[in-house]
Amino acid sequence: MAIVFSSGTLSAPTKLLQVQQTVISSRFTNASSNNSWVSMSGFSRSITTIGSNSKLLITVNMGIVKPDGNTVAFKFQRNGSDVAIGDADGNRVRAMFRATDQGTDTAHADCVSFSFIDQPGGGAGSSYTYQLYFNHEYSGTLYVNRNISYSNASSAESSVTTSMIQIQEIAP
Repeated sequence: MAIVFSSGTLSAPTKLLQVQQTVISSRFTNASSNNSWVSMSGFSRSITTIGSNSKLLITVNMGIVKPDGNTVAFKFQRNGSDVAIGDADGNRVRAMFRATDQGTDTAHADCVSFSFIDQPGGGAGSSYTYQLYFNHEYSGTLYVNRNISYSNASSAESSVTTSMIQIQEIAP
C-alpha cells in the first residue's frame, strides 16, 4: 500500500525516526510592509537527521486573522532557501499556499493547517532549519492565536489558541 502526496509517495510500512515540535501558545502580532515576505515569529524548527536520505514531513497548524479581508501567502525556507513553492509565472508571488481571512470581522479567527514532504537528500547528521514566512496584499498586521478585538469575554469567539510546527523524520 502507498500513500500518495503531492510531492512524493510514502510506502507502508514506514519507519518514523524522530519527531521535533514547537508549540506556540503565546498571542502576538506580526506586521509586514506592502507585498514583502516576513518571517513568522516562533514558526521555526530545526532538525538533525538520524538516517540518511530521510524524508521530512513538515506540518503547521495556526490560528490567524488579518483584519482587511486580503489574501495572505505563506512559504517555507530550508536553511535560507525557498522550498515547495509554485513555479515562476510572470511577476506573480511564488508561495506554498495562501489563505483569505475574515475580512472586517474583528471577533473571529481562522485555523490554517498544512503539511508537505521534503527530501533534502543529506546524510545522517545533516541539520536543517525550516522557517515559515508570510506575505499579504497590503501593509498590516497578522494576528496569531487570538482574534483582533481580543475582548475579555467568556465566549468561543474570544478564545485563545495554540499553534505548532512539527517535523517528522521518516526513513526512506
